[in-house]
This record gives sequence, C-alpha cells and structure tokens, in this order.
Amino acid sequence: MQHPPPSPRTSVGFRRHRWWLRALYALGLLIATSIFAAAAYWIDDQAASDYERIFNDQQMTAVQLSRRAIENRLGALSAAITHLARRTMPKIESGSERKATFPNMFEPLRASFPELLVLGYYETPDAPGMLAISGFQSAEQAEREAERWIQESWGILQDSPDAMYAPDLHITPRNRFLAIIAPVRTTTVMHGAVIAVVNLNHIVNSYVSPLRLQGYGEVFLLDRHGRFLFNNARPVLGRSILEPTFDDSPVPSAWRLKVLESHEGHITGKGDGSGGPCCRLVAWATASIGTQHLTIGLSADAAKVSEGFTSLRMQRTAFAVVLTLFFIGAGILLYRAVVARRLSYQDALLRTEQDTSPDGILVVDHNLYATFWNVSYLEQWHLEPQDLLPENREQAFSKIDALMPDPGAMYQHFLWLCEHPEVEEDDYELELRDGRVIERRSRGFFSDKGKHLGRIFWFRDITERKRQEQRIQEALEEFEAIFDNSMVGVLYVRENRVIVRVNALFAEMFGYTPEEMQGQSTRIIHTSDETYADFAATFIDRLKRSETVHAQYELRRKDDTPFWAEFTGKALDPSDLARGVIWVATDVTEQIKLEQLREDVEQIMRHDLKNPLHNVIYVPQLLRDDGNLNPQQLKLMDELEKSGYRMLDMVNRSMDLYKMERGTYKLSREAVDINDLLTRIITDLKPVTEARQVRIRRNRVGNVAPDTPFTAYGENLLLYSMLANLIRNAVEASPMDGVVTITLDDSAGAISIHNAGAVPKEIRSRFFEKFATAGKPGGTGLGTYSAALIARSHGGCIALETSRETGTSVTVKLPLWVDAPSPTCD
Repeated sequence: MQHPPPSPRTSVGFRRHRWWLRALYALGLLIATSIFAAAAYWIDDQAASDYERIFNDQQMTAVQLSRRAIENRLGALSAAITHLARRTMPKIESGSERKATFPNMFEPLRASFPELLVLGYYETPDAPGMLAISGFQSAEQAEREAERWIQESWGILQDSPDAMYAPDLHITPRNRFLAIIAPVRTTTVMHGAVIAVVNLNHIVNSYVSPLRLQGYGEVFLLDRHGRFLFNNARPVLGRSILEPTFDDSPVPSAWRLKVLESHEGHITGKGDGSGGPCCRLVAWATASIGTQHLTIGLSADAAKVSEGFTSLRMQRTAFAVVLTLFFIGAGILLYRAVVARRLSYQDALLRTEQDTSPDGILVVDHNLYATFWNVSYLEQWHLEPQDLLPENREQAFSKIDALMPDPGAMYQHFLWLCEHPEVEEDDYELELRDGRVIERRSRGFFSDKGKHLGRIFWFRDITERKRQEQRIQEALEEFEAIFDNSMVGVLYVRENRVIVRVNALFAEMFGYTPEEMQGQSTRIIHTSDETYADFAATFIDRLKRSETVHAQYELRRKDDTPFWAEFTGKALDPSDLARGVIWVATDVTEQIKLEQLREDVEQIMRHDLKNPLHNVIYVPQLLRDDGNLNPQQLKLMDELEKSGYRMLDMVNRSMDLYKMERGTYKLSREAVDINDLLTRIITDLKPVTEARQVRIRRNRVGNVAPDTPFTAYGENLLLYSMLANLIRNAVEASPMDGVVTITLDDSAGAISIHNAGAVPKEIRSRFFEKFATAGKPGGTGLGTYSAALIARSHGGCIALETSRETGTSVTVKLPLWVDAPSPTCD
C-alpha cells in the first residue's frame, strides 16, 4: 500500500521543523564546544601552572641539596681548622707537642679536602710561624692572599669572640679563593691565628655546576656581596648582581636584594612588581660558613619551561569537542610523568650525595632485607652489589663474618635491632680482623602513621683516628716518663702559685712525697712569709716578660731544715701566668759552701800576696833615692815599680772577677785608648817575646793612621788584663821566630789577635771555659776565661777561629760608644 504524497503544506512545515532542529543542534553543539573549550583551557592552564610549580620545587630541592653538601664540606674543614687552633696549636706553643705536628697534619687534611691549598699559622700578622702549601700553581697566589687576609683580619680576630672568621673571597679569572681563619686563644688573649685557604673551583664543579635542570635556565653562585662566583650561561665572574646596569641578570631587579638577604626561597613571577604572567622561575638557598655566605641559585625562563604546552593548547582549541577526553587523559599522564621525573631527579641527587659520602650507608626493611646501600658500604665490607639481593643475604653475612672476630654476632645483633625498632645505636666500635676499626650508628625509621618500615645503618672507618689517638697517648706516656724520671727536680705550679705536680726527685729534695705536695701552696718550701712574697716580687715580672729566670734561693725542707736551691723557671704563657710555670731545681747547698770556702781562700791569698808586692814597689824607690843608678837602670826601676803597682791592682781586682761570675759587678766606664794600652802591654811582654824570638805586628783596617786613637769605653785595668792575657797566650802558642798580628777594626770595634799555632781539638769547644787547658806547662786555663768574663762585662763578645791551615784568631768586639748596643760575634 502506497502512502499518498505529502501535500505542499505538510512538506513546507516539515522543512521548517528540520531547520529549527538543525539550528538547535548547532546551538547545542556550539554551547557544548564552548564549554569543552573553556574546560580545555582551564585544564591546560592548570597543567601549565602545575608544571611551573613542580619545576620550581625541583629547583628548590636541588639548591637545598647543594647548599647542604657545601655547608657539610666546608663545615667539616672549618671544624678541623678550629680544632687545630683550639687544641693542637696551644699544645705546640706549650711544648707538649712537637712543631712538626703542624705540617704533618697538612697532607691528611689535603686527602680529605683536595681543594685545600694553604695551611698556615701566624704568630703575628707580618709573617707566618708555620706554613704548608700544596703543589698547585694557584697555591702561590693563595699564599699571598693568605698573608693579606691575616693582616686585614687581625684586628677583627682580636676583638671578636667567634671561634672562626671567613673574610671576603678573592676572585680571579681562574680561581675563587676562600679563607677560613681561626684565632689561637688562651682564655681571652689571642696568640696567633690558623688560616686555611681553599679553591672553590673543586666545590663549584662538584656541587654547583651539575645543577642545571632539564636543559632550562642557568645556575649561579653568589658571595655575600652579590658577586658571581659561577654562572653556566654568561661570563659574569666577579660581577655584582646589584649593579644597576645589569639588565640581563638571571634574577630580576625586584628580587635581587631578597635573594641576598633571605636564607632560602623560590619565586615565580615577572620580578618587576607589576604582576601579570610569569616570566622567571627562581629558587635559591644560602650556605653559611662562619661570617661568609654563598648563595646557590637556579633561574629559568617560564616561557621556555612552558614551551611544550603551546602546541598542546592549539590542538585542544581546534579539536576541543572531539579530543577533550583524550587530552584530559594526556594531561593526567603528563602530570604524573612530571612528578615521576621530579622524584627521579631528587633520587639521583640523593644517591649522588650518598655515594660520595665517606660513611657506608645500609638501609634494610623490617625483614632485614637490604633496600639501599652506597659504594662506601660495599668497599668497607668487601661486598658486591649482587651480594645484597634478597636471595644472597646469607652469602653477604658470610663475607661480613669473615671480617669479624666473632662470626655470627653481626647477624644476631641486626635481628635484635629489627625486633626493637625504637632502639637508637650510637658510636658502637667494631674491631675487624684486618686491623680496621669501624664505628656503627643506626636508627629505625617509620611512616607518617608510625608504622615501622626498617632501619638505616651508618658505618665509618675510624682506623686512622684511633691510630692518632694511640700516638697521642704514647706521646703523653713518654712525657710522663721523662717528667717522672728526670735527673733534676721539676715543679709545675699554676694559678695562685699552687703546686699542680712535682716529680719524685723534687719531692725527695724537700722531704715530701709527690702526693703530699700536690695541691699545696709553694709557701711550704719557703723559709718565711717574707721570702715567699719577695720571691714573687723578684721574679713574676720577669716571667711575664717571657724571660727564663735563673736564681739561687734559700728554701726549707719538710723538717724545717734550710738549704740552698738553684731554680730555672719559664712561663707556659707569659701573658697569663695562671696557665702555669715550670721550675727546674737542684740542691746547690754544697756548691754554695765550696764557693764560700773558695772566696775565703782567695781573700787569704790576696792578703798574703800584698806583703811581698809592697816590697817590690818600695825597693825601686829606695834604689832611686841612693842616686847611684844610670839612666838605663832608672828606666828599669820605673818599669819594675809600675809592674808592681799593676800586680797589686790585679790582686785587688780578683774580687771583681768573682763578682763578674756572679753577675753582680758594676762597671765604671771611661774612654780608654786601646792603642796606648797595646803599647804598654807589648813593652811589659818584651821579656817573653824576646825569649821566644816572636815579633808582634800591629795592623789597622781601612785608611786609618796607625797611631790614631782606638777608643773603647770601659775600665782601663780590666781591658789591660784582658788583652795582656790574650796576647801572652798568642805569643806562647806561636812557633819560635813566629809573628803575632794584632788587627784593629774601627768600624766594628773589633780587636783581633792572630798567631800561627792551632788550639788542640779537645778544648776548642770549651776554650773560654774555666780551667780549659791542654799541653801548656804551668797553664791554669784561667786567662781566656777571665778575658771572656771581662769582654762580656763590657757588653762585648769574644770568639775563636782556629785550624792547622790558618792558625788561631781570637777576636774581641767592644761597644763603639757608651750606650751602643752590644755587638755580636759569629
């Protein structure tokens, strides 16, 4: 059955209905497309913002890890330098450790810190007392900068209570030098400073240069003044980020002060304070090393970071309706990929930090299966990575047991720790069979909800540290043995003159035991309160001037018996006597008695010698009065009378020599013409020179007439006695028919007496000591001794040069004027 064809009216109405339907469909499609397009734009914008935030978080994590690594490394070096200044240098200054300890520490420090170039100790800001330098070319420049830093920082170190100071860095086209200075103090007094100079190039290459994220942006390192120490994108080394003309800086101008003044942070925005779309992503963190700050930063162009989203946005706009769900899924996958990439990067940074750690690190789960380890752990326990797989756990513990003195103990202890996750293990030492000592620490770790996840172990090889502690202990024991077994009495006193320690010989000298004297005041060894106070008044000021004090003092024993002791004392720290004084003492009671006996004998001898000398002086006067002597005889009588007077004066002067020995002689200076004195001596020695047929020749250095006065300032008779003894010795030691040469040097104030003979080898080293003589008939060894005493009493010096080839020269140097400084003899 066929339907009738539609009427024209029906056909037009249908067509009109289809048009409205199509219009409604198109409108609906347009509305849906608009809704989906808006949703796509919103999702796209959120994805771009998330990508920027994740990227910025990555930047922040990277700079924080780098900051921590730099602070740990330079902090460890600072701790080592501070320990050297606080502990080691005071021991070296006090003499309890050898000075060689300081340079010997340089190479171990260099092994741990290859960036270390210079290690020095300055007692004054002008020159180093001790200095160790690496072999790098940059070390020479670092040494010069170290001296400059010390000079510039000396006042700061004296005024600052800080244990460490880091001055401004020195930047060159190739190097970045950082100084760490630690003052050496005793209480509040500074005695010097230890300085370490490092080249930051090694630290930059290790911890800063690798930070460039995903190929975007640039890495920079700034000092506290904003100067660039590193930038991977532009040559701005040494340039300040605060320069007003620095338009292409990696940090926009509005953020520069904030980056320098805040400890850490990250900023997303235009950086000019105007708001609007982001143009830079910046993250930074500041590492502090004493007074110095290093800011590590990452800066990226947000447009480049978001560049991958541009084509994505266009596609979503063009195909919003058809591909909305696809792009939503793609956006979710991309977000997850970015997060995974961020976590992967953080994991890589963490593993790098852990693998470069000197400590071995092991992480196990609650079933004692290894989930993480670093290279140091494998090396410490001689393991391979496959040994730590779950199926090879028994094999790993077998290798560990081979190193342990008690096999199986490590495994049982690990099991016990896993059963007690709350236990924290600190500084447990393991002595291995191969001689190494390993320090173990461990902590349990838990989830946010408190679930036990496992335990982390740290292993540190402390073998070298234990060896150093053993060497220190041995050195201390050696010092104790030397102190206790010394052949002289040793006393150590500290604040308020309280006895800290004495050796057995000192205690025995005073009739005590060492234990009885310890903690007592030194008043117990003095005869009275007056002598106790007088001792302090006499010697404390000299100790504060860093003098070595020598003295003889009457003291008393435990039974109140008085005796004489000879003391030698030296302050450990002249600026602070409370730190202690070391005294060395010997009993010289018998020596004092012998000295007194000798003085009595000499007085008797002087008295007995004077009687015949009076006759020698009086007889020439009687013979002259008779008037029957010819001129030649009268001249001889004059000489005889003069010689008698000189001998009488010498007898009277023998007491003066004794005072010179004791250091109590008071010299009366006057101008003495040595030329005239030599003429008299040569005349007096004429019988001796004629008997040995020795000629005496006189020379003058320079263009000076021979008869020009050669003036010295002293006592005429003492100088006569000194030169007469030396010239007589030269004549007697000269070969027959020889020549004795006397040379005067006006410019040096020197009198040199030379003869062709040589001093015997066995007495050369003690030629000027008392009773030093060899092979000389009737020799007493007192002539050269008294000559040396007289020269030194005049503020001069005396020296000997002798050999078989050149003969013997004795040179005396005297001050050229009254207040002239004392000359020195080589």
